[in-house]
Amino acid sequence: MTFDPNIPQAPDDMSVSQGQMLDNFTDLNNVYGNNGDHVPFDAATNKGKHNKVTFVTQGAAPVDGNNLTPAEELYIPNTESNDLAMFALEDGTDTEIYLRKENNGAVNKITQQGELFIQVHPVFAINMDNSLTVFSSFNYDAGTGVTRLSGGSAAHFKFPFTNQVLDAAGAPTNNYMFTASGFDSSSNPVVGQVPNDANYNNQVDSTFINIIFKNQANNTITSLTRCSIVCWRIQ
Repeated sequence: MTFDPNIPQAPDDMSVSQGQMLDNFTDLNNVYGNNGDHVPFDAATNKGKHNKVTFVTQGAAPVDGNNLTPAEELYIPNTESNDLAMFALEDGTDTEIYLRKENNGAVNKITQQGELFIQVHPVFAINMDNSLTVFSSFNYDAGTGVTRLSGGSAAHFKFPFTNQVLDAAGAPTNNYMFTASGFDSSSNPVVGQVPNDANYNNQVDSTFINIIFKNQANNTITSLTRCSIVCWRIQ
């Protein structure tokens, strides 16, 4: 059945329009609730609440900022004082979520490539000690595990990623930034760096990163007490 907004009409016989109105109510309940985003009208609890929110793209006009062109404005909802509008736009590769501030204010992008858009996107993080005990991590492939390189005691490690690092267009990339720091057994600070190699791609990859820890004299250490590594990319 399909909802009919023209029911009932003034001259309609109730014996006929009653069935049509019942069909309309059933269709409303299905569209709003059973097949839509809300809790159905006839639910025992949580009436009027959302189960989910589905955004239909408003058009193909990627925007981000204050200076919107007339073409972009065609696809962007208007907002009044104390209003916020969240909506979807096609940005050229996929559909993303945007937010418009009150009084037709700035439009900010919320997602990119289906990820939360915060300008800087974390891609890997780990906190561990010299025994390779991992205390906390993000996007760390525990199944593969950390590999100790260049000897059995050196503080030189290969860290595998669970998910490959992708750029804004969805292609594998090693163009991400990283920081690595820690302490030796005497609680002296040490710094992690990519090993000296003629080919950067041998050490920094979309699926792993190699880090070697050195002291302030630029000497490789073996007595690493604890270290933390964070990698992120600009979205």
